[in-house]
Amino acid sequence: IKELWAFTGNRIAVRYAYEYRDDSGQWFRAYGNENWLFAEDGLMSNRPASINAMPITEAERKFHWPLGRRPDDHPSLSDLGLLTLLSKATGLGKGSLYNFFPGGKEEMMEAVLGDIDRWFADAIFAPLEHAPDPIAAVASMFEDVTAYFRSGRRVCLVGCLGLNSAGEAFTVKVKAYFARWISALAHCLEVGNVPPALALDLAEEAVSGIQGAIVLARALGEDATFQRIVHRHQSSLLDAIGRYSRP
Repeated sequence: IKELWAFTGNRIAVRYAYEYRDDSGQWFRAYGNENWLFAEDGLMSNRPASINAMPITEAERKFHWPLGRRPDDHPSLSDLGLLTLLSKATGLGKGSLYNFFPGGKEEMMEAVLGDIDRWFADAIFAPLEHAPDPIAAVASMFEDVTAYFRSGRRVCLVGCLGLNSAGEAFTVKVKAYFARWISALAHCLEVGNVPPALALDLAEEAVSGIQGAIVLARALGEDATFQRIVHRHQSSLLDAIGRYSRP
């Protein structure tokens, strides 16, 4: 879908978004802008474009119509709100992302990961690392992660970026993000007298379970799936703390 952005004289700027899938069935959304320059005869003489692509699940698709021309009554980009999704995720408002990220896709991903890391450092990692009450800390972690999942898309962006799509530099950052989460949760469980080896195993299972629940819930389009999975992991952690904390 393309949408007029601005025009003057013999120049037109449009913004656009496409959805497509590769041979493996993975869906993507490509988005960006094009600048059209027209010659005196009315024909287009130049067409520079900027494009970025991000993986999406089939449940996240916005374009649904039979093969062929887009129906006239199909919602526009503005109606669908596609051009504000990454703005909301990074907290930059509704201005053009390309004005904020002259470095392109890599700079945009850097900002997204930074935003995720700051929130988790304050809301999840630090409370687990300095928890005087491990039961309350674990319960709070699941409550905050669940609220975060419901409120927006930032948790899901970690899965969308992924280790394979983020490139070597971002792989290091994503690994550090998960490693700190597992370490902080294992430490919290140890404070609750859970043996270190078991605490690490439970922390790995919980973090991987939360991330898997995000992917599965989004693929199925069912938030209840996320709720059921994280509830099971929360119960498992709290049961372990209760078992080893008994006198």
